[in-house]
Amino acid sequence: MKNKLTTFIHVAVWSVAFAFPFFVTPPTTPPPFIQEQQIPFRLFIIFFIFLIAVMFYFNMNVLIPKVLYRRNWFFFLMSVFGCYFLLLAFVFAIVNMQFPVHNLPTQPPVVFFSFLFFFSSAISTSIRLSIDKVKFDNQLREKDNENLKSELSLLRSQVSPHFMFNVLNSLSALARKKSDQMEPVIIQLSKLMRYMLYDSEDEKITVERELEYLNSYISLQKLRFGNDVEVEFKTRLEKRGVPIEPMLLIPFVENAFKHGIGLIVQPKIEIEFTTNSSHISFTVRNKTSLVNINDKDSSSGIGLVNLTRRLRLLYKDRHEIKTYITKDSWHIAHLEIAWS
Repeated sequence: MKNKLTTFIHVAVWSVAFAFPFFVTPPTTPPPFIQEQQIPFRLFIIFFIFLIAVMFYFNMNVLIPKVLYRRNWFFFLMSVFGCYFLLLAFVFAIVNMQFPVHNLPTQPPVVFFSFLFFFSSAISTSIRLSIDKVKFDNQLREKDNENLKSELSLLRSQVSPHFMFNVLNSLSALARKKSDQMEPVIIQLSKLMRYMLYDSEDEKITVERELEYLNSYISLQKLRFGNDVEVEFKTRLEKRGVPIEPMLLIPFVENAFKHGIGLIVQPKIEIEFTTNSSHISFTVRNKTSLVNINDKDSSSGIGLVNLTRRLRLLYKDRHEIKTYITKDSWHIAHLEIAWS
C-alpha cells in the first residue's frame, strides 16, 4: 500500500510538471531559434522537463547510494556538476543540429535550464536522504525492540525456574510431613503452571488475570503453612482492564513468604493492590527479623534483581520501586507504575 502511494505521488507530480507548459501562454516574441525553426514553444519546455526528470531519478537512485554513501560529499558534488555539464553539452548538441551556428550564443536558455537542474537535484537529494534517514531510524528502532524482546524473554525464562525452585521447596516440606495437603497443592500448582506456560507468553495481560495468579500462589502457600502464617490480600480496582507485564508482581510475594516466615513469632504478610485512572500501586509487607535479614542463601534476591531489570526495560521512566525496613521490623516493598 505504501509503495502504491509513493508511485501515485511520483506520477501525479510529474504529470503536473509535464502538463505545466500547456497552461503557460507562449511569449509573443519567441526566442530566435524557436521562431526561425518554428519549434513549438511548449515542446521545447517539455524537452527540458524530461531531462530534469532523468537527472532527478539518476541522482536519487544512482549518485546518492553509489557515490555519496560509498565515497563522500566531494565526489558526490563533482558527479552532480559532471552530469550538469554533460546534459548542458547534450542540449547544445541538439540545438546545434537544428539551428545555425551564429545563433548559438542566444541558445539554449542556460539560466532556465540551470535553475531547473540544480533545483530538482536539491529536491531529489533531500527526499532520498529523508527517506533513508527514516528507514535507518526504523531499523535502529526495530533492532532495539528485538534486543528488548530478547532480553525480556531471557528474564521471563529466569522467573519460571526461580518460581519452581520455591514451589518445589514447599512440596518437599509437605512430603516430609506426609501431609494430606500434597494433592491439593499439586492441583494448585498445575493451575500456576498453566498460567506460566500460556498466559505469560503474551506481551501484556490484564491486572485481573495477574491477580488470579497471585491468589493461586497465595492459596498454595496457605496450604503449605496452614494457620502458621496470617496473610491479608486486599485489592481495589478503580480502573479495570489495565495492561501489565505477566509475572511482574510475583517476586514481591515470593520474597515475603521466603523471608517473612522462619524464626518469626506470629508471621504476617499484608498485600495490597490498587489501580486508578493514572497508575498501579502494589505493596507487600511482611514481618522480618535480623536473623532472616542476615541469613540469605545464594539464590536470595534473584527474583527482585530480575524484576528491577524488567521494570527498567518496560517502564523506563514510569515506575518507582522502594524496599525498606521499618523500626518495628516490617519489611516493606512498594511498586508504582504509571500506565497512562
